[in-house]
Amino acid sequence: MGIKSKPNLKYIINCFDQDQNLIGLITLGEKMTSDKYNKKDIDLFITLSEQISIALLRIKELRLSTQIEIAQKLQLEILPQINQIPNCDTAAYIKSSDEVGGDFYDIHKRGNEHWIILGDVAGHGIGSGMIMLMIQSIFSTIIHSSKLSDPAEINKIANKILCKHFERLTEPRPISLVTLYTKDGKNFLVHGNHENVYIFNKKENAVNHIPILDIPLGIGLTAELDDSCFTSKSLKIDSEDVLLLTTDGLTEAYKNGNINNEQYNDDRVIHLLKENAHQKTEDLKEKIIKSLNKFTNKIYQDDVTFIIIKSQKSNEFTTLKA
Repeated sequence: MGIKSKPNLKYIINCFDQDQNLIGLITLGEKMTSDKYNKKDIDLFITLSEQISIALLRIKELRLSTQIEIAQKLQLEILPQINQIPNCDTAAYIKSSDEVGGDFYDIHKRGNEHWIILGDVAGHGIGSGMIMLMIQSIFSTIIHSSKLSDPAEINKIANKILCKHFERLTEPRPISLVTLYTKDGKNFLVHGNHENVYIFNKKENAVNHIPILDIPLGIGLTAELDDSCFTSKSLKIDSEDVLLLTTDGLTEAYKNGNINNEQYNDDRVIHLLKENAHQKTEDLKEKIIKSLNKFTNKIYQDDVTFIIIKSQKSNEFTTLKA
């Protein structure tokens, strides 16, 4: 704040923000009465200038908050709310550690073909969230504008497109993801770079941890990858088997949210899945959330996303609930 005198004006009061940037002026002419400005008048105007600075700062914060809310709403709305996978009971969960997250999942249907994609953009916040929306758009376009059924081929094309886009960005962010393809909900083709894939085998009463490590460091870093990196593998789940896909926000969550403490880790995920695989997917989902909230004290350093796919005996379709 400062006060200056100008010709034809009695005073000009400068308004500054918290960083001392000039954001406005209050100009004062002669009083309508013959009285002169006194110290009390000047103090009042100084207080007014300070309130203007506070009000403008609040308006700026509200605008930013509104923009973040729009990004949050868009991010949630673009996630699949109702999808059908044959012969499966399914559930999904996503929680951002920041206002906008970099985790995502998507499910696409083309005729009797189905794709499930789970991904994790490096970092979190608005930057990662915007890249996440870009990735979802790329995969949707590839799947619905081509006749490709091989996840490896889809990931290969997506990688090339992302690398082209990232050439324009000052801060490109690689993505770890897994892409699955199925017609019957039992036999899957799978490809990607993702360590957190688990299958509960009903007959063996055991959980198999199956890292998918086809692409070094994920997609989006380089288009110069050998063709050997793009070969899909086969997975099969029988009746009452459970397939769990999760980002590392689950396994690497910290006890009480403190990065100096132990992490949730694979062992807890495997134990929880084995003990609760007999339940419906929505109930299993709630078990995982409850266990994780208790472990972290609801303090998260990273986004958490997972999809549960349980093979059923019937050929009925069920709804994916997020």
